[in-house]
Amino acid sequence: MRTLKEQLKKDLKAFRYNLGNLADKAGISKSHLSNILIGARTPPDDLAKKLAIVATALTEQEYTQEQFQSKD
Repeated sequence: MRTLKEQLKKDLKAFRYNLGNLADKAGISKSHLSNILIGARTPPDDLAKKLAIVATALTEQEYTQEQFQSKD
């Protein structure tokens, strides 16, 4: 089973994007995004929702706010 970070990287790569593009479009630094994806930080609801919307738009795969707030 892939981690959220691994799945995002795979899905983004299919559309020639990367985690840096996701961070930029969500208005956060790449290091902040990385900390969220490894579970070191839990984003507030509004940021988790924004990340899910941007990730879904970039990858055409459905991502949810809960995925970005999960420590798993």
